Amino acid sequence: MVTRRIGNAYDSLDEETRRWMLVELDEDEQGGALYYPPLLTDRGREEYRWLLREALKHHDDAWLAHGLDKPGMLRIELADSETMGMSQRGRRGPRWRTRIEQPNAEAMGTGPAEVPMSVIDDMAADEFNRYYSRGVCRRVLESGLGQVEIYKIEAGANLHLSYPVPGSENADHAREVEAGRDIDADYLLGKLRRNPEEETGEALPGAPGSGLSVRLPA
Repeated sequence: MVTRRIGNAYDSLDEETRRWMLVELDEDEQGGALYYPPLLTDRGREEYRWLLREALKHHDDAWLAHGLDKPGMLRIELADSETMGMSQRGRRGPRWRTRIEQPNAEAMGTGPAEVPMSVIDDMAADEFNRYYSRGVCRRVLESGLGQVEIYKIEAGANLHLSYPVPGSENADHAREVEAGRDIDADYLLGKLRRNPEEETGEALPGAPGSGLSVRLPA
């Protein structure tokens, strides 16, 4: 029996948002800033660019996860949260560990173990949501507006978080992340363009493992 993946609900995902998602992807590629999740093998990296582009252009995170869930695409090793990236730190906690296969397991005479489906789903959802959120921010800014609305995209989203108020000189001046609250699109876009593995200490919608996303303002 094949388990059918169900993607997240991206409230402002339409052709216009997809267009800006692809603009963001193009700029990452042209600037040499495209992020490759650390679990990708060499083959996985080669195919990831096409899979990501197709997902942003026509599909969703579930389609991207399905494309990545193939033999030879992901590294298989004993990995802790530091090697698996931000998404698993956010969802599983710093002590979470999982068994994944070494690339040469078959050559050593051991059978291939499976990468847990949840790991693949989280990785795909994180990157799709990051580009989706960037696309929404870019669309809003290009239309002359300045705010996007935060909403919960995953059941386990942590809403007891905060981030620095943009432009505030007071480092202690923070705003709580709250579903339904607006956030400055230019500020968020700049943060989401950074490498997802950079530790910023900020909890932002669209960031890996946050369980939060953004949509066009009401």
